[in-house]
Amino acid sequence: MFKVGSGATILTLMVPDGRFMAFAKMNIDNDSNTARTVTSKLHAGVDFDTNHVRLAPSGLGNVDNVALAFTVVHQFPGTSAERKNPISLDCVLDQAGANVAVGRMKITACKVDELANQPG
Repeated sequence: MFKVGSGATILTLMVPDGRFMAFAKMNIDNDSNTARTVTSKLHAGVDFDTNHVRLAPSGLGNVDNVALAFTVVHQFPGTSAERKNPISLDCVLDQAGANVAVGRMKITACKVDELANQPG
């Protein structure tokens, strides 16, 4: 786990051109003595998936940590095999310098033949 800065990209996976379905997960832990709101986003190009969570102050019996999951699909145009296209996980805190840590995160991307996505 490491302390996150406000508005930080915390993890990036580079992929070649093509159609991708990407999944990510991360854990967030509020170690401060006040409640904190955290907004996290997995994005590929203009496509994204966002989670907003409000964590209780750190303490026994409080829900001060959470595991988040994300899914996004995106087509990076072209035919290059160079891993030049970023799929990134960002984290924004409600207060800069808050004692909030992230960890146990990963991004997994699968190249697919077709994409279908229906946001709701």
